[in-house]
Amino acid sequence: MGMRKKPFIWKITITAIIIIFFVFLIFLDILSYWWNSQQYLGITFSETGKGLVITKIKSGSIAEKTGLKPEDLILSVNDEEVLNLQEYRKKERDFRKTKKVNFSFQRNEQIFTASLSPEIQAPWGSIFSILVIVCVYLGIGLLSLWKKSEDLKVRLLFLLTVFASLTVVIPDYFSQQKEFTAQILTLLLSISYGILIGVEPHLAMVIPKKKVILEKHPWIIRLFYATGIIVAVLFFVNYLDSIYKFGFHLLFSKIVIFLFIILYQLVTPLLVFGILLHTFFKTPLGVRKSQIKVVLFGIFPWVVSMLCASLAWIIRGELSPFLYYFNLVAIIPVPFAFSIAIFKYRLFNVELVIRKSLIYGFLTGFLFLVYYATIGLGSAFFSIFFIKASSVWVIAFATLLLGLIFNPVRKKIHFYVDKFFYPEKYKLRQQLPEISREIASVTNLNALVNRILDKLSLLLNMNSSAFLLSDERLEKYLVYATRGRIEPFELEKSVIFSANEEVIQYLAQQRKPLTKEQFSNKIKQFPGFFKLQKFQPEIIVPFFLKDSLIAILILGGKQSEDRYDREDRNLLAIFSNQVAAMLENARLFQFATFDDLTGLYRRRVFEKELEKEIERSRRFNRPLVVGLVDIDHFKKINDDYGHSTGDIVLKNIAMCLKVHIRSIDCLARYGGEEFIFFLPETDINSGKKMGEKLREIVENLNLFLEDDSLQVRVTISVGITCWRGEDRKVNVESLVKLADQALYQAKSRGRNRTEVVLCD
Repeated sequence: MGMRKKPFIWKITITAIIIIFFVFLIFLDILSYWWNSQQYLGITFSETGKGLVITKIKSGSIAEKTGLKPEDLILSVNDEEVLNLQEYRKKERDFRKTKKVNFSFQRNEQIFTASLSPEIQAPWGSIFSILVIVCVYLGIGLLSLWKKSEDLKVRLLFLLTVFASLTVVIPDYFSQQKEFTAQILTLLLSISYGILIGVEPHLAMVIPKKKVILEKHPWIIRLFYATGIIVAVLFFVNYLDSIYKFGFHLLFSKIVIFLFIILYQLVTPLLVFGILLHTFFKTPLGVRKSQIKVVLFGIFPWVVSMLCASLAWIIRGELSPFLYYFNLVAIIPVPFAFSIAIFKYRLFNVELVIRKSLIYGFLTGFLFLVYYATIGLGSAFFSIFFIKASSVWVIAFATLLLGLIFNPVRKKIHFYVDKFFYPEKYKLRQQLPEISREIASVTNLNALVNRILDKLSLLLNMNSSAFLLSDERLEKYLVYATRGRIEPFELEKSVIFSANEEVIQYLAQQRKPLTKEQFSNKIKQFPGFFKLQKFQPEIIVPFFLKDSLIAILILGGKQSEDRYDREDRNLLAIFSNQVAAMLENARLFQFATFDDLTGLYRRRVFEKELEKEIERSRRFNRPLVVGLVDIDHFKKINDDYGHSTGDIVLKNIAMCLKVHIRSIDCLARYGGEEFIFFLPETDINSGKKMGEKLREIVENLNLFLEDDSLQVRVTISVGITCWRGEDRKVNVESLVKLADQALYQAKSRGRNRTEVVLCD
């Protein structure tokens, strides 16, 4: 009990400390906007050997309106001397209490005064953005910690969310102050940057699973973190030099800033994106590939914003307001993207239509913003250089144009979303109709069923599949073919479903593809459920022709971690409707020729083939053997074990006989438990040896039924006759009659034996 409480208390403590600390930082951040006069006055200072010098004046700001200019030397503020930025920072915290701020400054050896009225307004847009980012990041980080704290990926996600939040929420106001609070916050900011340089690529290297290269070369991760530590140390040393003046050359500060920009804002984002992109190309189609796509999609705005920020710092030395807000917005999707990959939420674990709707909505809204932003910039440009136009007319024209292009754009968005985010669904939607058209010309049932299973196995990447076909009277459903993992089990020999079984009746009532969960909840208490479990089913697809259930397709799980969703089931339902008529046509032809239970020739077909063989034997004067096979005590098997067991016995013996006769021989089901065969160009001795061979094989055949604990042993009696090809009065009826006499002798002499009656 104590072991269970300890992690719980630990998590509660960590959560409380983090929340309290971040509430304090947010409060401090809000105060810093009120204290930071440089921001709301529109003025930027720099310390020089002379003192505090104005380096930049924002266009249209209070400072510009008052007459201050760059390179003015500040002498005093509110009649108190100011020699450096630290002294100025102490005074500016009182600006919000006064209506006027008096500056004394020197310009070209002359001294001037300026009176400024500080219009102090907190930028609530920035504050709200920071609050959203902190709530999103910390929410995901803390939830992941509570969900699975022992997982390395979860711990890395937690570090990412916490330290990324710190880089956003720690106020820039304290960057060059000597106060203890400023030094602690700057140290914390340095540590955050250093840890993120290590954590971000480390996290990319373990998504969706740990890379093999890390097992062979663990020093790679240590290199990431060592680089982060170096950057953190240099960042903090540069801060200390700016306030304590250690005497470092100005070049040192520039190198540190440049190194920080290159490593943190340029190399790290590109490295993370490159690692994930490489993983994407190496990962086969499936859930993992789709998850990596979403991660790439989620971090892409962040990568772009960091690259733009790097260029802005290198070229201009600062961020524009647009880049600042763009960076804040761009980092919001990052923790969502990583959490999807870590927890395998299957893209938020909602139905495909909802997932698509979310993506469609996001992309459509984004394109609307881009569209109207472009219209706005274009109209502003046009108004400046040409003629001014009313914004009402511009918006009206833009809306009219949008109405004309909306539908084509929407279709294109849907097309590319499906193709990029859901290639499996796109491929399935494109190729299922092609399979239907391809098999339309196939009339052979065996070829048709095998073509369906082969094509679907390749398209859906399944572990296993099975095809069940009804008999002529729709009374039984026989396993016609299997694929994948269940193929070695030879379920064709041991599984038959009756139309009266609850499994079949429930499927016939639903008339739609059912998932494992859907049919398990309803039929798991019925006996037929055990037989169904042998197929390792994930989805069952019925094939209906009008109101008749003619076939059943059982699909196992996919080789990837993907599962069958609603769109898969809908597409398979359409496919089954298209193929049902083709199956029925091939099925009718098959039943006209072959016995539906055993797959052997029907009696009428056999008699026609035997008649042809008699004529051939007569023409070339060659011998012909005809044999009848009867299962001993078959009625007792039906009485003791049931007719379904009897059907399985018939099916197994038929397969056994078929395997052990030659390709030129002919085997058929003669009726009930009787089989008949003829052997061309075979004399009486060879015919009797074949009869004995078949009898011994069946005698040694072990049949395991139901739960594989029921073993049934059967024997057969065989009657053989032979015609030498001389008597022209011999026909089908006479040969079959002689074989029947031989079979009667075998039965009357004790069964499980072979008897011969010669044709005179």
